[in-house]
Amino acid sequence: MKPGRALKISEINQNALSGSLPTDLFQDASALEEDIATQQDTDAWREWALLATDGDTAVLIERASEGNVEFTVDTTHAQAARSSIDWNSKKADDDDIETSVRVRFQPTNRPLLHGHAQGNEATSNESPAVMESDEADGEHGYDMHGNSASCYSLDYSLVECAACIRQAASKLVSACDGDEEMAARRLLHVLEETGPEGLTKAQILALTDANDKNIARAVVTRMVNYFPPVAFWTGYSSVVLVSSYHLKDWTVSVPETENSKILIFPRRWLDIFGRKIIDVWEAALKAVIAIIVLHPGVSQAEIRWRLRSVYDRQEVNEVLQHLCTEGYLRRTNPSIERELGGPPDDAEEKLTFWFLGNRRKWYQV
Repeated sequence: MKPGRALKISEINQNALSGSLPTDLFQDASALEEDIATQQDTDAWREWALLATDGDTAVLIERASEGNVEFTVDTTHAQAARSSIDWNSKKADDDDIETSVRVRFQPTNRPLLHGHAQGNEATSNESPAVMESDEADGEHGYDMHGNSASCYSLDYSLVECAACIRQAASKLVSACDGDEEMAARRLLHVLEETGPEGLTKAQILALTDANDKNIARAVVTRMVNYFPPVAFWTGYSSVVLVSSYHLKDWTVSVPETENSKILIFPRRWLDIFGRKIIDVWEAALKAVIAIIVLHPGVSQAEIRWRLRSVYDRQEVNEVLQHLCTEGYLRRTNPSIERELGGPPDDAEEKLTFWFLGNRRKWYQV
């Protein structure tokens, strides 16, 4: 194989990672936006180049749609050329018909709200409790099979220590009352017995009182947001809830130090040490943004379908959640609130629609 073939394959793959809009568009648009933000004279007019880049044009369209740009069109040169060409278009060249377009950008101040954007998943209001060692829960530092495991730490949330999980589950159940306590006990038991395959949202609802879905939602929310979590959402072909006892089946082990390892969820933008590869992460953001720019109101199901060759379900969910939190995107669901929270399943994806947000400009991602 010639060396150039490998390079060509790499370039094609990189283009697929970044989506359908060229990277130069984002760079040029961000550069112009920064230039506008730092201009000293806000009343100054600037000549709009006839050979403006796509990124410059994106900024112009964005600001024009917001009403934050003024235009003046000077046709005096074209008018003066009429007599020389005697109104004969065949005698006219490009210089004779060009008009001068000038623009004046108005400063914009978009509020940057802190915290999660509207429509994000509600998280538990419980404060993270510092877990104390309890000998009754068994020896710490081992998973349910007796293998070495990571214990609870405030530095990261992926804990596979069986004693830590057992202790967290016990405290979680104790914090529940009445029907929630019964539902929590039952769900924890079934999740542990089910194994790494987990339970779909439909199966979870079938285990709880069908007349009160709020109980199921409250219990599941407590479980995934507890410190450490006693269950987690995952799945590629379908969304499932899995007990944290089986965390190792859905994660990979990477070195934290020379003598210790931690678990992480596999993502395309993480290297073999679990560190984020910025170029790949930004490419994923741009790939998702590009779809929504070109298809406003696109469903999450279609977004995932369009990116199926380069990003899996969990990666698409993570990127969308990040963009929504940062204000680049907003989500609407005209049907009902997702019954159990977490990432949308197949049916919910078809009813979840995405638009550009109103807090951050999409090309500054």
